Amino acid sequence: MKLDFRKTFRLKTPRPGFVLASVLLWIGIALCSSTLLYLQDRVFPFPKQLLDYMQKLLGSATEHSFASVFLVVAVLPAICEEMTFRGVVLSGLLSRNRPPVALILTAALFAAFHLSLYRFLPVFLIGLAASYIVYRSGSIFTGMLLHLFNNGLVVYYTFHAEQDTLGLMQMTFAPVRFLIGLTLVAAALLLTWKRKREISDC
Repeated sequence: MKLDFRKTFRLKTPRPGFVLASVLLWIGIALCSSTLLYLQDRVFPFPKQLLDYMQKLLGSATEHSFASVFLVVAVLPAICEEMTFRGVVLSGLLSRNRPPVALILTAALFAAFHLSLYRFLPVFLIGLAASYIVYRSGSIFTGMLLHLFNNGLVVYYTFHAEQDTLGLMQMTFAPVRFLIGLTLVAAALLLTWKRKREISDC
């Protein structure tokens, strides 16, 4: 395909400000997700069979070691899926579309890849955040970091459900937490928007 490997996959070390923005985006989305899923469930209810299956799947994960589950569920997807979607897919779409369109399409394809209509919204938001931070930073490692933290949190609470005192893994209506999450997302966007994107490395 005659693609520049380094530019296609954005293999450069991100600046500290973009690393901070990735963490802020992850925390913000994590705080918002339970309320968004609660509202989605009111309009588009999750089938009981799906919820039971997900509970069973999470339960079966604890039969293995934390390290092995973390590797399979958090580390490998953060590397492989980011290389695919924020590497090949995003680069291809940016070559043919305006950045906002390319970012949204990449996130939509990322969500569709997970093959669950009921999980489309939260996965789309994570995909959109990862696409945005990779595009602005010029580094795929910012998306990998966000992806790793997102999946890693699920793995952690799967093994330590009693420590989920905020109910981040539940569908709960928490307006205060939602507003805090939105504030953190806005802070991340402001932090990255003020920084000049390194076009030569994208």
